[in-house]
Amino acid sequence: MEKKILNSEYSVDQALLDEKKKIMVIFFGFNEKMSIKLYNLEIEFTLKKFSKFFALYVIDNKKMINFNRMYELFKKKCLIFFFKNKIIQIDLGSGNNNKIEKFYINKKDSIHFLETIYWNLIKGKILKM
Repeated sequence: MEKKILNSEYSVDQALLDEKKKIMVIFFGFNEKMSIKLYNLEIEFTLKKFSKFFALYVIDNKKMINFNRMYELFKKKCLIFFFKNKIIQIDLGSGNNNKIEKFYINKKDSIHFLETIYWNLIKGKILKM
């Protein structure tokens, strides 16, 4: 699975409209610091196992500031999941169900996490983790 870098608001809208079968994982962050690069690589490695079901997109939220306001992106990095042009709400107990700001879990847990997201979406259930 290769990550796709989106450089404009129009390209993000087109990707949301065009992706009909896979779950879109949009990583909002910028690659200036090493910790964000490592974070991005960990996500990419985990998603490679699920390339049939997930598509990874990267957005530099320093260049496209409209998304910072729209999705309330206050941290340097976060993940947002979309399916069929709709945002997926995931309850992780943080109070914000639209995005994941911390993805620091081991590979086994992240695989289980992504499987849970996929199977619950297919069944149409609400996600609570």
